[in-house]
Amino acid sequence: MEHICQHCRALLSSGIRSPYHLSISQLSNSELIKCDLCEAYLLREQGNTELLQAPSFTPSARDCTPSRVESSSLGHRH
Repeated sequence: MEHICQHCRALLSSGIRSPYHLSISQLSNSELIKCDLCEAYLLREQGNTELLQAPSFTPSARDCTPSRVESSSLGHRH
């Protein structure tokens, strides 16, 4: 299981970005995103978003609760 914040969970499930999602690289049809809150790395390609890496989550004083996500629920393409 991976630990990600509620903002990353919303991005994975419905494509809703938050101010915590920083674009760190863009190519023609893909974007690498880092979450400034939980430090997860996500990849958006052709309308799909997948979790690349989620380090151990340490809750901060910010308004966020960690969410436990199983890799099978992330919609990985095979």
